[in-house]
Amino acid sequence: MPTDPSAWTLTRRAATSRGEIAWDVLGDGPPVVLVHGTPSRSLLWRNVAPTLAERFTVYVFDLLGFGQSERHEDQEVSVRVHGEVLAELAGAWGLDAPALIGHDIGGAAVLRAHLLEGTAARRIALVDAVVLFASSPCPSTQTNETSLASSSTNAKRRSQRSLFLTGPFGVRHLSSRRHRICQPSLKHFSM
Repeated sequence: MPTDPSAWTLTRRAATSRGEIAWDVLGDGPPVVLVHGTPSRSLLWRNVAPTLAERFTVYVFDLLGFGQSERHEDQEVSVRVHGEVLAELAGAWGLDAPALIGHDIGGAAVLRAHLLEGTAARRIALVDAVVLFASSPCPSTQTNETSLASSSTNAKRRSQRSLFLTGPFGVRHLSSRRHRICQPSLKHFSM
């Protein structure tokens, strides 16, 4: 696929329960799915996809309502819908456990597809992702965050062994010792 923005065209179409999705595939190897954010389209990945395609089978698509995918007035384009469509696409493409990479709202769609729609993932990468979380964290997370943040030394150690999910709605800390998401946090992915 060309890296010139004016020449970027997705040549394939997939019918989903929510509408037609424009997509394409590059390379050969373990599967990687790239999910763009808003207001954008798969063009965002034009310089990344060809490089990844040297070692991986790379799937790029335009989210419903964006780019070359179906769009119309009064179309629902929520995180819930994008997560459902991503799960449908992974199934239609016959992907067992791809690496999922999401940018911006695409990160929330990746998490929703994995956590709530049951899309298996070999790896998940979130790039400047929108990540929604409960206003009151799980009791165990709250206790951990309070005790770890009590000193700057502990805060520094925490940043060295942890993953922080960031986005315009805030920051959520995931401990490397505890990779669990509590139920109150999951309800926010149903928006």
